Amino acid sequence: MQDNTQSLMLSNDRSSDSGRPGILASLILDAFAPHYCIVCGRKIIRLEGAAGVPLCEDCLEELPAAPAHRCGICGKELFAEEGTCYSCRTTERSFDEVYSLYRYRDTPALLVRGYKMAKRHSLAGFWADRLEAVIRERWPDHVVVPVPPRPEKRKSREWDQVEAVAAQLGKRGICVRRVLLRLPNEEQKKLTREGRKSNAEKGYAFDPSCNEKAPSHVLLLDDIFTTGATAEACAKALRGKGSEDIVVLVLAMD
Repeated sequence: MQDNTQSLMLSNDRSSDSGRPGILASLILDAFAPHYCIVCGRKIIRLEGAAGVPLCEDCLEELPAAPAHRCGICGKELFAEEGTCYSCRTTERSFDEVYSLYRYRDTPALLVRGYKMAKRHSLAGFWADRLEAVIRERWPDHVVVPVPPRPEKRKSREWDQVEAVAAQLGKRGICVRRVLLRLPNEEQKKLTREGRKSNAEKGYAFDPSCNEKAPSHVLLLDDIFTTGATAEACAKALRGKGSEDIVVLVLAMD
């Protein structure tokens, strides 16, 4: 019920000409459809300009800023190293770069878990807002390609957290193409690091029903970057069909 309330409020956020409710409308919404922080559970006082953010002021302040120094390939924060981390200097990858909104810890980890594991559907718009800003600033000519779900999830029409964000981005005018397929294999989360790599290598393919070649410039969209096995397998499939520049874009990096 709480999540349905958030969804209702997010839709109301876009009902006015400006895309945000006025102060009076916010007060009315607060009275009849209270909004709660997804991290700490406290009631949020909806102020004009903060619509659609499912966090209280304190938790919002705890969201860390993007690191100033990242590895130019894997996207991990650099400390003593310059340009690229040691691991990327010695490893060949099929993708060109990884960009994560956050590290998978503290408040961002709670948000990702709330979205992915607890299936808080209303957070799809929250993530899309943040991704859209980054995409328009850094990769306006790239095409978003979501990592596809397991076949059984697609068959049962189970909610797909990556597709939900991709759909939101599409509504915002970002070009999205669904050109990858996930083949029957084991769930990645149940496997070891080496097992994930082996499993992912045979788990993804370019959709044979697509008559066109893959987009030249791709933003490969996923929720969490852990070992990079999924990103590598998807990037290989895209490279084989003509993609030249592949950036992996994720909500968080573990």
